[in-house]
Amino acid sequence: MTSPIRLRAMLRPALAAVLLAGCEPTGPEQHPVGVLRYPLGLAVEPAGRIAFVANTNFDSRYAGGTVNAVDLETGEVLPTAFSTAAYAGKLVGRANDQGHFDRLYVVTREDGALRWAETSVTDGRVSLSCGAEAAQGALAACDALHTLDGAGFDPYGLVLTSDARRLYSAAFSGQIGIFDVDEAGTPVASVEASAPTGLYGLAVHPSGGGNLLYATSKFRNTINSVRVHEGDASSSPLLAVDEAVVLSSPLPGREFARDIVFSPAGDLAFVAYRGPPAALAVVATAIGPSGVPANTVVGATPLPDSPSGLAVVERDGRQRVYVSLFTKDLVAVVDPVALRVIDLIEVGDGPFDLAVGQVGGHQVLAVTLFREGAVGVIDIEPGSTFEHREIKRIQ
Repeated sequence: MTSPIRLRAMLRPALAAVLLAGCEPTGPEQHPVGVLRYPLGLAVEPAGRIAFVANTNFDSRYAGGTVNAVDLETGEVLPTAFSTAAYAGKLVGRANDQGHFDRLYVVTREDGALRWAETSVTDGRVSLSCGAEAAQGALAACDALHTLDGAGFDPYGLVLTSDARRLYSAAFSGQIGIFDVDEAGTPVASVEASAPTGLYGLAVHPSGGGNLLYATSKFRNTINSVRVHEGDASSSPLLAVDEAVVLSSPLPGREFARDIVFSPAGDLAFVAYRGPPAALAVVATAIGPSGVPANTVVGATPLPDSPSGLAVVERDGRQRVYVSLFTKDLVAVVDPVALRVIDLIEVGDGPFDLAVGQVGGHQVLAVTLFREGAVGVIDIEPGSTFEHREIKRIQ
């Protein structure tokens, strides 16, 4: 009889072929540095000025994609980047005490890998290294130390715990990758565990001690909370998938949920739900005295179409949820208490991922514009003359 481990290994090539069916072979040339093409994943430093962008090589023109840096203040695409495989997903960073990223992590769907790079930011100059630092204007290639298997087949979701000691990835095939991160920021693949198929968005509950995950699915009308039980020194962590939270009545053949984020207190989770009908779903997730989260749907705000990325901003006790609407070239602003859309912001073509930053003392929202090959910058400073307007488009 074939062992489960052996059977899993036999299934990997076939499953990968199915999940990536339709993806064209990549071209022979390296992706150019300082160019945004089909950008998807986005991470902005806590210091607020520098954004990092994952270019997906979606049209397979080049040998792979890149991660490069963008200055939100000057509007420049900076001349430094490191290479990735094609079809990058989420991008996350580890921040130092000055609010600058010193490590970047990204998953790529083409090879099911996690790549990471050392980063530094000094006086607006950004350097990236994933094996060897590239000269300005050159592309850094990642060596074996900076490229890890274990993210599953076709990964998109990626999240770093608040203590920066663990990374979790989520793949469409149903794998959750667990990567322990040492003090230097070096990840090590710990375990690859199975969960429901179609995993997409991934978030860590702010009050769950880094061991309570929430995952959305493109294939199901549900979200799952997943508990990570630590093993002893000789065993790997184990996953326990809780009962799913049903978001709507199922409609076969649809893509359901995309991104998921928590409120700062962790009492609510917000889900970009494509439905139909499209909506921002709000789920109560406060953890009770027994240690169990509520996990009940409290409402939904109807949206025009194709919600994708999410960002939550809380100021003076007031929360706003920003939702990118991919096919509408809009970013919706939602009041999660009133459950209504209070504004629609016009942006460029194909808005996807969102991240909050700072430009000139104003709070801004950066958005990747996938089809346009750009990053938009939206003023979200309360009371600003240009509040909820796109003030810059970086290409």
